[in-house]
Amino acid sequence: MTTERRINLDGLEAANARFGSFLARYAETDAEHSLYDMLQAAVVKGYEFTYEQAFNAIRRYVADYVLSPSQAGIMRNPDIIRIAARNGLTGPPDEWLEFRERRNATAHEYFDEDAVARIVAAAPALHDAVNRLIVILRARIE
Repeated sequence: MTTERRINLDGLEAANARFGSFLARYAETDAEHSLYDMLQAAVVKGYEFTYEQAFNAIRRYVADYVLSPSQAGIMRNPDIIRIAARNGLTGPPDEWLEFRERRNATAHEYFDEDAVARIVAAAPALHDAVNRLIVILRARIE
């Protein structure tokens, strides 16, 4: 179902680019470096923000092109992810559900070293998945 286009990918692209620069800088920084903890926090926050931007784009696409805004508005987020995967917008839903779970964990476990390590470990996969999402969205909406 096509309605007025509301998907602007500029913010998502900028967020993912910045997230990628955080990842690159973090990867090249030794754990003993004075900026290591700050770069790790930047990766975590970049993950959170980029995930939110990506999910909002997914929700808008599902609302505008697959369902309707009213239908999408009442759906649970995991269901939106599954619909997006079924429509070829994302990879397997389990991948995006895992991204979501890790993102949600940061709100409750930010100072838990294991939670931070899980986010940092998943960060490159999210960055790559968002790059693929952007390519697919651009091809479909332009």
